[in-house]
Amino acid sequence: AGKQYATTLPKLVDGLDHMLMLNEAKTNMGQAPNFSDEYIEAYRQNSPSDLYPNTNWQDLTLTNNGLIQNHSVDVSGGNNFIKLRASVNHLEQNGLIPNTGYKRTSLRINTDIRASEKLSFRADIRGNDDDVYEPGVSADHIFYLMNGRLPANQEGLLSNGNYGQGWLGENSIAAANASGNHDVRTYSAYVNLQADWKPLKGLNLNLMYAPEFSNGYNKLFLRTYKTYYGNGDLAYLYPSTTNSVTQKSIRDVTKNLHALLTYTTGFGQHHIKLLAGYEQIESSDESFSAERESLILQDYPVLNSGSLINQQATGAGALEYGLVSYFGRVNYDFKEKYLL
Repeated sequence: AGKQYATTLPKLVDGLDHMLMLNEAKTNMGQAPNFSDEYIEAYRQNSPSDLYPNTNWQDLTLTNNGLIQNHSVDVSGGNNFIKLRASVNHLEQNGLIPNTGYKRTSLRINTDIRASEKLSFRADIRGNDDDVYEPGVSADHIFYLMNGRLPANQEGLLSNGNYGQGWLGENSIAAANASGNHDVRTYSAYVNLQADWKPLKGLNLNLMYAPEFSNGYNKLFLRTYKTYYGNGDLAYLYPSTTNSVTQKSIRDVTKNLHALLTYTTGFGQHHIKLLAGYEQIESSDESFSAERESLILQDYPVLNSGSLINQQATGAGALEYGLVSYFGRVNYDFKEKYLL
């Protein structure tokens, strides 16, 4: 277990300094200042408040809850004929802002079987369930907003709990907590089956079959939220005038088959190694993407609950390819010094 923190954050000026420095910059450019002396004096007297905010965007956006936990169980055993090792691992890592994090559950099984002096088998199985999630407004954009895009004299969180207007409706606090969610989940499995047969001295036949499977799921739900001016009036509906859900899926399958025949012999100080091989690779993937807007219920982000107007089947496709190879090699050495 552990905890992660933001290592380096920019130091931002408060609301009063922001206004004074902006006025100075405008004056230096020969332009009229943005804030009157009367407003700045009123800000000095009444800040922080809903009408005169001094928002610390970093403190209100970050969670300070970047907990990390990692659990694993390993089991192993065997004898002269069979050896087995299995492990299960679960990792959870909370992000530095709300509704962000990473989860992974993995399984691995390794088995070695010695059927006889000449015949052996090996089976390796690995599976993963990976889940990366963040708010509907991306974590990158939220960090951009809180680390300088939003000045401290803009409303962030009002005293009644409503979200302030931020900058034209963009509010890192609201984006992190109320903009929906983006979930990227991948299920994958890998199997490696091998057999080794040694019918004669120096002769070895290796057969391998290794399929790999991956199913990806990508769902983005953009939830609309309201922001308000300091006086309580509605300011903006953000991030758009309507909610939406975009859903993508992709399936990948790769199969690898190979056979290797090796023969090693020698006489005196001469050594010869022969290799012949065959490999076959097949790969295919299918993908699909769809989008709908204006979901009936904001807390039920399902495609069928969206409007048929502006719906999109934004992409569907498939790809297949294969490769077949034959290869061979001859190695010769004399006294293990001179190679050919």
